[in-house]
Parts: sequence; structure tokens; C-alpha cells
Amino acid sequence: MITSNLIPSPEDLVAEIDRYAAATGLPPKLIVGRAVDNRRLYRSMKTGGGCNIITAKRLLRFIEDNPPEGGVKAPGNRATMEGDQ
Repeated sequence: MITSNLIPSPEDLVAEIDRYAAATGLPPKLIVGRAVDNRRLYRSMKTGGGCNIITAKRLLRFIEDNPPEGGVKAPGNRATMEGDQ
């Protein structure tokens, strides 16, 4: 998970969305749509577009607040994974 207070790059956001998508089985554009009500934003970021800091924070907050089923955090988060104590 991106933990810096700096504005994350579109590439960093896409990587975080992709990790979350892999962990949840949800399509990335659906995740972005649920997080910020803009399903087209994911494709825009994949092709070099960006978003403002408020939107980036909303995306990251959505991922943090909605862990995959079973309570296992998406890869990249600092939460304990199953079996790791």
C-alpha cells in the first residue's frame, strides 16, 4: 500500500489497483468505479492520464477500507497475511 503523503503517480495507483483486483477477483475498472464513481479513470491512468490528490486518496481509502473476503489484506498492504504472525 502506498503510505507516503506525497501525491502518488498514476503508475503507483494503477499498481495498487491491480494488486487489489488480483486479491479480490474484481475488475480494476469496477474497483475504481466503486471508489470514485468514474469507471473510465482506470483506463485513463493506464494510458498516462492522472487524477487529483483527492481522487487518489479516495481510491486508496476505498482499498484500505474494503479488504478482500476473509479479512486478508491485498498484497502490498502491511497487514498480516494468513499464516504470518
